[in-house]
Formats: sequence, structure tokens, C-alpha cells
Amino acid sequence: MFIRKAIIRNFNDALNLVKYTGASEKILQSLAYKGIHNSIIIHNMDNKALNILKQEALSIGADVAINKTISQFKYGSSNAVLFANNSQMIKLIAKLIPQPFGLHKFALQLNKILNDKIVFQCKRQCFYLDKPILMGVIQIADLKHNNNDLIERAIQFASLGINIIALKTNRKLCNLNHNIMQKLFSILRIIRKNINIPIAIEVYKYTTAKIALDEGADIIYDLFSLSKEKNKLAALIKQQQAGIILTSNSKIKKIQMQENADCIVSELYNFFLCKKNYAITHGITEQQIAIDILVDSVKNFVLLKDLKIFSSIGAVIGSFFNPYVVKRNNLKNNLIASLLIFLYGGNIIKVFNAKNAISILHYINILNQT
Repeated sequence: MFIRKAIIRNFNDALNLVKYTGASEKILQSLAYKGIHNSIIIHNMDNKALNILKQEALSIGADVAINKTISQFKYGSSNAVLFANNSQMIKLIAKLIPQPFGLHKFALQLNKILNDKIVFQCKRQCFYLDKPILMGVIQIADLKHNNNDLIERAIQFASLGINIIALKTNRKLCNLNHNIMQKLFSILRIIRKNINIPIAIEVYKYTTAKIALDEGADIIYDLFSLSKEKNKLAALIKQQQAGIILTSNSKIKKIQMQENADCIVSELYNFFLCKKNYAITHGITEQQIAIDILVDSVKNFVLLKDLKIFSSIGAVIGSFFNPYVVKRNNLKNNLIASLLIFLYGGNIIKVFNAKNAISILHYINILNQT
């Protein structure tokens, strides 16, 4: 006999574990619900409501971490954390629906968290992210890159089962050399003729974003890189039902100055939440939004373990860029980094070469079956 701890990221993982035991089909789903544990962070709830929530949670075997002053019946509001598995959440929701002090609304929010699946939708496809998908990144660093090599890499990515192709360059290079964008569009047109999977493209002007979408791009990096034209771009994305990837590059550099690891997560979460809310108010749906979490130093490795927190904002793209964290051309390091992103709850994993993609797909399939 031996024992080991299972890793459960979603309902399918829990269901597979229950099936592994040979349990009766009649109780498979009910047992799987008990296997998914949730930690729900509650901000500024009325203390009277928290008192009721605590008692109701305890009555069904769950619990709530609350401020010590609440037991003294102090007025005001406090933060709390609810700990419950899915089965307990279902019971708790039923108990809270008729309760006062805003608990009815809280129950509806709990129900949304329980039943919502993470979805990423763009023009060409809708991804249900119960399992992670892969994004093949093609970096266009200068005009010396052979177009045929870049196109061949994209076609190879698609043939391996990569779900999204990302064509990337950088702002400084585009500002210095207009021909880079022409090269990017030329490659985009040929790739679109040869493959039918979504293509993401990095742009820095409204005009280039419009050309990219008209030429067959499905996803745009990033609405907020166009500070003066973001309203027009938001309207364009809404009209064409394109996907949008919100990035953290500029914010990461600023929050690296933080000493407190919790501040890093909190500040970046609020940063993305503001971006998301702006997009939503301009008609872009939650399903069209993904966020790119850049783990580029040992200091903000804390972001890795908290990737799941960000999934309430949009599909999470996990990536390592800094060569001190992972060298792009080092297969072993890329594999380890990608599997870490997978294990900590990333929905979309970046890959940079075919060998890397084959290995990651292989190990992810193994982990999904265990």
C-alpha cells in the first residue's frame, strides 16, 4: 500500500479521481463535487451578514475566517474568507438565498462562481478552458528573419495541435522601422491562408489593429497600449467580436519595488480589474478577455502560486520571459516552466518552439490522466 496527494484543478480532475476508484456511476458526480475545495475571498461584507454566514457555513461542515471583532457584534463591514468544497457550496447557497443583509446577492455571486466555466472567445473559435491550451509564440525581432521560416514554424505549430498562434514584436522596433509592421502583415496573410486556428497579433496603433483584424487576426495585444485610441479600438473589437489579451509588462516593473509579496498580487489584480472593467463598459464581453501574467523575476514568483486568483478576471496566460528565470531556447527549462504554469492554474501556456510544444503536450496529457 502507498498513498499520495492528488492535484485537483477542476471538476474533471475530481471526476477522474472518483472514476479511478471504481465507484458506482450513480454517485460519481456527487463525490466529485466534494473533491473540489474553494477559498472564496469576501471584501467588505456587513458584519451582521458575516455572523450569519459563519453559522450557516459551520452547519454544513464548511467554515469562514472572520475578523475577531465580529464576535463582539461590532457594527461596520469586514473582509473574510470562505472555505468550502463544491458540495458544501451548493448547500450553503440554498441556505443563504432567504437571508437578509445582502446575503441573497452574495448567494447569487457564489452560484455564479460555482457554475461558471472559464471561456475565451475570439472571432474564429470559443475555447472552454477546463484544460489548458497552448499558444505558439513567433517573435519577429528584426527584418533579417526569413519570412518562410516564420511561416513554416506557424504551420508546424498548428500541425502539432497548438491552439493559438501569437505574432509578436516590440513597440520600440515598430517606431524605429515601419517595415516591421509590413513584414508582420505579410506573414499574417500567408499564415491565415494556410491554417484555421486563431491568430493573436501585437499592435501599437488603431490603424494597424484594424488592418490586422481585416487581414485575418482574431486576437489583439493590448487595448491599453493605444492610450489615445483605446476607445476606437474597443469599439472595433466589439464590432468584430475579436479576443483581447491584457498585458502586465509595464505594471510588473513598478510593483517589483514592493517588499510585500501580497502587495504584488493585490496591486496586479486591481490593475487588471480596472482594465477589464474599462473593456466591459465599452461592450467587450468577459469571454473575449484574457490576461497575460508575466513572471519575469524570482521576486514575483509569488504570482505563479496565485495564478488561479486572476481567473476571475479572464483566461490566464502564464509566461516566463526573463532569461534568469527560463532561457527560451533551453528545452528542459521551458518544459519545467510550462508545467509549473499548468499545475498552478494557467489556462493558456506559451511555447516558443516545436520540440518544446511536443514535450509539453505529452506531459500535460499524462497529468490530465492522473
